[in-house]
Amino acid sequence: PAYFARDLGGLRLVGLDTYEKDGNGADSGGLGAEQLAWFRDRLRENKDQPTVVFGHHPLAVRDSVFPVTGGQRLGRRQARSILDAYASAPGVFLHHAGHTHRNKRTVLPQAPHVTMQEVSAVKDYPGGFCLLRIHSGGTP
Repeated sequence: PAYFARDLGGLRLVGLDTYEKDGNGADSGGLGAEQLAWFRDRLRENKDQPTVVFGHHPLAVRDSVFPVTGGQRLGRRQARSILDAYASAPGVFLHHAGHTHRNKRTVLPQAPHVTMQEVSAVKDYPGGFCLLRIHSGGTP
């Protein structure tokens, strides 16, 4: 599978395949039923472990200067399901995504301990990258 969980010195890194479904990439992202169940199980294993989740699609797109379409985020039901999982896993502190090609930090009321971070391509699209530094205490 294209999704994974790894432990790095006590920090759990979870990578999600947020386009595991039929389609051409223009519609909303989505996780297959097997991946979504796997993801929930990983978070339940150790709810308090500091955790960063990486996925291509953000859970929500807010305050965009451009029109927001459904293709810019995960489907609403799945996003809500993931937020519910985050609400019961206090160790999750960052959901890191791209796809929108903007730099944005959002906190949602369903899981206020999780920063939703969107990052842009920093050079010519589709190239580019983002460096993420996590310091002691779990502050991104």
